[in-house]
Amino acid sequence: MKHKIQKDDLVLLLGAGASAEAKIPVTFQMITDIEKLLDTDEDWMKFKGLYSYIKKSVEITKKGNLNIEDLVNTLDELMLLMQREHPLFPFIESWVELMISVQYEFKIVEDFKYQITNRLKRWVIPQNFHGASYYKELVSLQQQFQQPLRIFTLNYDKCVEEICNDVTIERGFGDESKEQNYWDWKKFTDLGEESNADIYLYKLHGSIDWKREDEKLIACDTHHISHNEMQIIFGTRYKLQSYDPYLFCTYEFRDYTLRAKVIVICGYGFGDDHINQIIGQAINSNPKISLLVNMYSDEENKDWLAKKLSLKREPKVNIIYGNASDFFKNQLNINFLDNLVNEEGDEYDELME
Repeated sequence: MKHKIQKDDLVLLLGAGASAEAKIPVTFQMITDIEKLLDTDEDWMKFKGLYSYIKKSVEITKKGNLNIEDLVNTLDELMLLMQREHPLFPFIESWVELMISVQYEFKIVEDFKYQITNRLKRWVIPQNFHGASYYKELVSLQQQFQQPLRIFTLNYDKCVEEICNDVTIERGFGDESKEQNYWDWKKFTDLGEESNADIYLYKLHGSIDWKREDEKLIACDTHHISHNEMQIIFGTRYKLQSYDPYLFCTYEFRDYTLRAKVIVICGYGFGDDHINQIIGQAINSNPKISLLVNMYSDEENKDWLAKKLSLKREPKVNIIYGNASDFFKNQLNINFLDNLVNEEGDEYDELME
């Protein structure tokens, strides 16, 4: 049987919500954990006043709840100001001096960020991966599809690698058991050695098991990587980095979304502008693309999504509300995805299941 979806017609994008049931906390859970530590842990209590000040300031500015990225971004900006390296320093020098006078000097801001990034490693490495068993549905999808899957993830965790380990996953490192196994972008392309990969996994914001050695990216056991060695994009306003592997993975995401007939998104909150722009560009350039989105809350609807993606026309959007595990089981199969593809361009109703 020939499927409507052929090679390179399908792109998957995973966000933090996709791993929530695997006991890897999403941003509001990380904030909850930090607030608990600020009340109960002596190593954290000294940051409580600074945290309260940042939380109040950010929530007034954003008119919304503080998330972990906002917190770390703000600490980064404060450190630049206190080092007189921020371009706005000349305009708010007196405010910086006031901050220092009430004991919010550079060292305490730096230490607070250190504690958070150190905690990140514990957050994204679960004690076991039993809770992530639903990721096995990706293997089932690939076997039905009989073509390599292109999976792009914004997550640092290793749920795909750990659960889908009975198929061949290409991350750019080849045989990761070998020493001096450096990342090479050609492993994702026809320019490298012939690949038999079942899944091509692009980690757009880095991975918990990546670090740099002699200016080259390597993958190794997470126990051998300290939190300040991890090659991840965390706590920066500028998620689009101008060097590899981040630049290459972002380019690949753009390339494959432009080719796709179906873009599947699970667990992504549409909070990264450059990711939204890439998805929106693909849909605006090809109105026949079907967008299948799994969201946990029904507060986000089709109009909200169209605004986030700056869509210029009525899109073929299918929204499935509920847990990622149910979505993986019920929608990530070739028959469901085939039914989203209509070469004649008929419209599909939004799915509200």
